Amino acid sequence: AKNPSARAPRSFNRAMAMAAAAAAAVPKVGVMGGAFPVTNDDFMARLARRGGNAGDTARVMMLADLEMPRCSVYPDECYVSMATLAEGLIAEGCTHVAFPCCTAHQWFERLAKEYPALEPVDMLARTKAECDAEPLGLLATSLTVEMDLWGDKSELVLPCEATQKRVQQAVEAVGTGKSGLLEDGTKAEDVLAEAAREVEAAGAKAIILGCTDIGTYCPRDATEIPLVDAMDSLVNAIADVVG
Repeated sequence: AKNPSARAPRSFNRAMAMAAAAAAAVPKVGVMGGAFPVTNDDFMARLARRGGNAGDTARVMMLADLEMPRCSVYPDECYVSMATLAEGLIAEGCTHVAFPCCTAHQWFERLAKEYPALEPVDMLARTKAECDAEPLGLLATSLTVEMDLWGDKSELVLPCEATQKRVQQAVEAVGTGKSGLLEDGTKAEDVLAEAAREVEAAGAKAIILGCTDIGTYCPRDATEIPLVDAMDSLVNAIADVVG
């Protein structure tokens, strides 16, 4: 049997090709969601508040893996999940990919090579561009700090070793199904606020909240200096992409 589409008028085929090209020219951002609906919902709510195309679900969509391992603990397993999500986003017609998880950005170069149809939206670069104070402080997962994802850690103001350990414990204590409490009963929010004040006292002029969960749970009134939330910076970067 002949292919019916082969009998379509040239004008129709040309119109369809032009429509497909126009659709491809419209940027669509796919957001990778992780295992915790509370942080996924928080990020999408930020996009909605930003308004414009950033709040249009036809231009910015999320696919989430609610079984994704925590990236700061199981980074390799996390990439397997990211790859599956990338395939799903491509199938949905996305041209760009964003992930609110800072630690997962270690995989974005590999992701771009293996899935060239998706252009990464760089949260790290945008956040640093929005910080005009020095020296910068950083609250992030221990793995993110050690990997220098936010820059040479010797040039950043960081919590002391004991406080950094508690910051990591605070991150692991929050999220859907978590108690929000450390083993000693301290609230994660209080631990993060204390860590922010320690970094401020050590001389930081602004602090990057360099983790999805830290950005969600760290009290904004913890310090007198600016707290620069990487998730808000990512929202701004996405808004620039979709116009």
